[in-house]
Amino acid sequence: MNSHPPDSGSVDQPVLRFGEFRLDLNLRSLYRGTDRIHVTPKPLAALEYLARNRHRVVSKAELLEQVWGGVREPSTVEQAIRQLRRVLGDDAENPRYIETVAGEGYRLMAETPAQVPEVKVDPPRQTPRRLIVVLAALLLALAAFVAFRHFSKPGKVESASLTRNSVTALDAKGDVLWTYPFQTRLRDPGGGEMAWTAQILDLNGDGVPEVLVNAGFVDPPTDRLLCFSARGKLLWDYQPVVSLKFGDWTVSGPWIFDAMSISPENGRQSVYLAVSHNTWWPSFVVKVAPSGTQQIAFVSAGNVRAMHRIQTRSGTYILAAGINNEYGQASLAILEQDGPAATSPQTPGSRYQCLQGCPEGRPYRFILFPRSELSEASDVPYNIAIRIDERPEGISVSTDETGGTGGAQYDFSRELQPERVSWGDNWGQIHRQFERQGRVKHTFEHCPERTTPAILRICDQNGKWSAVSVPRRPWPY
Repeated sequence: MNSHPPDSGSVDQPVLRFGEFRLDLNLRSLYRGTDRIHVTPKPLAALEYLARNRHRVVSKAELLEQVWGGVREPSTVEQAIRQLRRVLGDDAENPRYIETVAGEGYRLMAETPAQVPEVKVDPPRQTPRRLIVVLAALLLALAAFVAFRHFSKPGKVESASLTRNSVTALDAKGDVLWTYPFQTRLRDPGGGEMAWTAQILDLNGDGVPEVLVNAGFVDPPTDRLLCFSARGKLLWDYQPVVSLKFGDWTVSGPWIFDAMSISPENGRQSVYLAVSHNTWWPSFVVKVAPSGTQQIAFVSAGNVRAMHRIQTRSGTYILAAGINNEYGQASLAILEQDGPAATSPQTPGSRYQCLQGCPEGRPYRFILFPRSELSEASDVPYNIAIRIDERPEGISVSTDETGGTGGAQYDFSRELQPERVSWGDNWGQIHRQFERQGRVKHTFEHCPERTTPAILRICDQNGKWSAVSVPRRPWPY
């Protein structure tokens, strides 16, 4: 494997600025303003390597060689980049900091060298007696106000906002109803579905809304789901404590949140949360009841990236889309909302078979989406399902085929039967780029994937696999 030494010029520029962030290469620290940002060691090392080689594109193979010492699992790099984007609040489709170059690798979009500002602290001064009296009066007034708000009827919570230190509930006029301070700081918000969020939901069905907060804490580094009453009382705090064994590997965290779906059930609302290990796989879906009790609904030897609830004539289903690592393909698990907990179907005896901590049931349906020829020709080791959209006539599952630059859309009927597949608008552009690079040996106009059907592999509740042919939507759309 060819390796590339870091740019020697970057040694003379130990501090780099990109957006509101500063990376100190000598101290191996990332700052936002004057605040130091917690980043786990390997993602930080990957960021440092990208910074030292910021004038060029760095391939996944080079990152694996230089940062991980030649590990052969490309998903390791993808997970590290994904964590960095969460910390930086970056978006793969519209990057500000880390650019994905299709078929080549990643590039840090750094700016000019900068210095971390020195923070000057004034020496402590004695507090005058008069100031102490004023402060005491203010504290008494604040205590009286808090008591009044506590014993009076609470205002209606219309919205909530999150900072790195607290969550604040607001009424319709934007006035503060209450603020709950966190004992430990939140990390910087990431992008995507599971960025910092605060939702107003009537989980109990009693007409009084709760405030549901998804937050990532710094110390210890963990994702948590918190539920507050209308008055600001913490009702419950869900932090994943799960241990799973696959082959000879026992996994007990740390866990991060990837997707969430709200499901009405008998006048109340439950939360379905997709949770994954921070090294990419495995993942699980947990059902959190309005009371805060939890039950695992699905375990996957892969990663769940998107979730959705759909009601059909035959029943209500929870959809969990992502990737299955054994098969190296995008996947969709269709789970019966009132059915038994399930585990993804894996080959017995393989390292992906769950041996401990997993449900014994199987999904109602488990679907594998084939890799496209551009996925095979790109630098990514698999395709991955990243989004589920509901249409009046059914649902659509979108896949990423080339690492953030091109994908496919699989349409299903309202009864979850596969109907057709179509490519993204830039598919022809990516195809022609790969033609020029010699990765694809035929022209886009003569590409067989424009006319031949896609073959889905589907496993039923009895563990029986079948192949289903799905027609492609004619180009142009």
